[in-house]
Amino acid sequence: MSCDQCVVRDSTIRSLQDTLLWSGRLYAEDSLIEGNVDYIWGTGAVYFNRVEIKTVGCKGYNVLARNPQNGYGYAFIDSKLTADPGITGDVLARLDVAYPYSHVAYIAGEMVRTSRPPASPSPAAAGCRACASGSARAGRQEAP
Repeated sequence: MSCDQCVVRDSTIRSLQDTLLWSGRLYAEDSLIEGNVDYIWGTGAVYFNRVEIKTVGCKGYNVLARNPQNGYGYAFIDSKLTADPGITGDVLARLDVAYPYSHVAYIAGEMVRTSRPPASPSPAAAGCRACASGSARAGRQEAP
């Protein structure tokens, strides 16, 4: 989706790789997004509020941010990270070295699966910023 000042509410978005290519300024609320490899990506400034981010099928990267120098990135606020039973080791964010100003933040959310911290693919990505902050709570694996 490429738009400016778009709002997505009460939606379910399912795919596998590259589920969402979001560019522009977007706001997502009370929704479910499912995928497994770079399933949320693009150059947008996106605010996710109370959104469930679910990894399905196999482990992968939740977010691939490609933000320009003077832009904003992805903020996940009060959101929930889940996965299909048995999936562990996926990565919260992958930052592309070609976009060293990318931002990804997980704030005051909940993890109900095992995830690794954001990864930078090389030392050249030292300017990339990704963080997990706030009152993030590690949870138990959900029963099938």
